[in-house]
Amino acid sequence: MKYLISKLGLLCVLFIVPQYVDAELLDNRLSKILYKHQQKMQQLRLNQQENQSKFVELFWKNKDWQAGSNYVASSDWLALLCEGDNCFLQPSTLNVSEKSWQGRYDDEETAGQQLDFSLQNTSLQKTSTTKMIAQFKLNEHYPWLKAGSLDTYYSSSNNYQNKEYTFEIDVNLPQSKTARLVPLALSGNIRSDNINEKIRYYEGSYYLQLRAEGQRQLFLSLLGTCSEMLSNKYLQWSGDLDKDGQADYLISFVDHYGSVHLYLSSFAQEDEIVGIAGIYNTSSDEGDCYH
Repeated sequence: MKYLISKLGLLCVLFIVPQYVDAELLDNRLSKILYKHQQKMQQLRLNQQENQSKFVELFWKNKDWQAGSNYVASSDWLALLCEGDNCFLQPSTLNVSEKSWQGRYDDEETAGQQLDFSLQNTSLQKTSTTKMIAQFKLNEHYPWLKAGSLDTYYSSSNNYQNKEYTFEIDVNLPQSKTARLVPLALSGNIRSDNINEKIRYYEGSYYLQLRAEGQRQLFLSLLGTCSEMLSNKYLQWSGDLDKDGQADYLISFVDHYGSVHLYLSSFAQEDEIVGIAGIYNTSSDEGDCYH
């Protein structure tokens, strides 16, 4: 897999970023790469509930509505707060209330829960210069999830001078190293004769690739699936959450609605830089995707 992903990265440097890959010109090797990657994304969706106990339970920002009754009010959460690149974890409390919601095209309301987080230390409540980026639930299997400061390499609360027209983001790592996040765009359908089936893709959406330590890795979701537009807001935070000295990433694939992924270096498989460690699925406030 490492060989295949590196081949994808090699091909991608030939194109302008966001790198548009003309599918009609691609050979069977690239088709296999994308096919295997999309299989991996599909497997993640199928196994998300099964593997939930192994994941870090997370929540994006500090409030949202969710269908059903899956959440219970509790005080065993940590808020990720950032003021510029000064980021830290602080105890937070989840407050839950019943609330129904009806989408534009729904015949009836959907029962659900309004979720709101607050800091337990009221003197640290969010200010105009402090951003509450996410919440992590305490877990006895992950002792590194504890209150305190975090080594931070990138924070969405800071106004970085990112690459305005390419939407690439460079993350400055320790020891003068750099990681780069690169959106990759596909145009056209891809078919592999050997695979003998069409690879699913979304017109106007983008893969997101991580390039670091001489490796390349595609993240397990897509950008721009609703609006077909890109921004440089996908990287929410990068630093060392699991205390192993390697970079971790909090990535937002939210486009009107969508998922937020936590990738940790300690969860990486043999062919990965980082591994998926947590997923939060946001709700849509309109019930559909519109442009």
